[in-house]
Amino acid sequence: MAGTPRWKIYNAAGGYTAAVRHLEDGARLVAGREGWTIRSEHAKRSTVWTEGSETQSAGESFDFVAELGVERLAARQTAQAKAISKAPATFATVAPRSGKKPPPARLAIYTEPEP
Repeated sequence: MAGTPRWKIYNAAGGYTAAVRHLEDGARLVAGREGWTIRSEHAKRSTVWTEGSETQSAGESFDFVAELGVERLAARQTAQAKAISKAPATFATVAPRSGKKPPPARLAIYTEPEP
């Protein structure tokens, strides 16, 4: 069974309109519709194209929309990966219901023996 289409289309009022598998198909849908957006997920932060606020209309080049959208998505993922790698590692322990203090957390790293 096929998965959910990646690209989500929203109208100018913010209403969910469609989902498409290819970014070029999303460009066809938003072309000429001021304020319509293409997102890689449902969240506003995942917007890769907003019709009317870009250097050209989506109708001028569907390929341009696809290239720019993929570049923006890659840049966002790279920025997220950098932020995650800089964050300190944290471990949480949950106290048992008895009220006793839990034992200290232990981290074990297993490696394969070298031949």
